Amino acid sequence: MQRDPRADITQCCGILFFAIAGSHPVTLLDCEERKPHQRPESQKALAKHPDDLLAKVNGIFDRAFGTQIDYRWQSIPELQQTLIDCISTNQKACNAEKYIARIFNKVSTSSDYARRQSFKILAQQLNKELYNMSKTVAGELGEGFGTIHNRMYFKSRDFELINIDWAELRFSEGHGITNAVSPNDFFPKFTGYATGNELVLLAEVNGEKVELLRTPLSDEPDLTTLGERLRLFYLEGVKKLIGA
Repeated sequence: MQRDPRADITQCCGILFFAIAGSHPVTLLDCEERKPHQRPESQKALAKHPDDLLAKVNGIFDRAFGTQIDYRWQSIPELQQTLIDCISTNQKACNAEKYIARIFNKVSTSSDYARRQSFKILAQQLNKELYNMSKTVAGELGEGFGTIHNRMYFKSRDFELINIDWAELRFSEGHGITNAVSPNDFFPKFTGYATGNELVLLAEVNGEKVELLRTPLSDEPDLTTLGERLRLFYLEGVKKLIGA
């Protein structure tokens, strides 16, 4: 149908295909009834484009290489608008990367960002120390003693999943000790909160609060001293619990 202008539009799409994929369309369908853009060598070349753009490009070729000319592109303006939409999609993909960079820059340069990051790291460290000390003391007390926690810990990275109230810069966790013959558990609530440039760690049992640690947000906490206080805190709590 060489005198049909729609055949010329198909030829233009063939040139576009060659420019993008680097191979000649040759035939509309190969021996396995695959259109030019569906063949392995073509798919490899086209796969270099972003998924959202590739979907639109494949859609253009799906229609361009149809076996029935009545279902191909029928006019240049129609094809032109679709190509413009493809360019817009590609520009949006580039803009998305720019948006990510701008968002990251805004967050990372925020005056409160460093403080929040320091609080998060300290909270994770302290939560792990609380968990480990409860296990250590339970082990020291021997048979019949175990631990109880406000959530399950299956691997070391679970300590990083601590829930933080970012508005208040505060976290709360529970790590306690159980005894097989006691109907109650020694299950204190630990709360850490930021005040000024420090993080304060409190333990609360039956409404009574004990300060266990006060450390600068920008420095490493004294985990040795904290460990000693925690060990004594747990032992005193269990002693009262069983009436020893």
